[in-house]
Amino acid sequence: MIRNEARGLRFGQEGEVQNMSRTEFTTVEMRVGCMVSAELFPAARKPAYLLQLEALSGKSA
Repeated sequence: MIRNEARGLRFGQEGEVQNMSRTEFTTVEMRVGCMVSAELFPAARKPAYLLQLEALSGKSA
């Protein structure tokens, strides 16, 4: 099994995504925001967009 630490995903054989345990889920950092703009990013090797995001402030319970 390969673990992608940056994204918190676990992959089984042939790219199969497996579920996280509750303990693993509580360690994931999630952020919420709004997309301000999206532009084509011609410098990328593969087709991609350059996103401008605005983070939302404040915390809710």
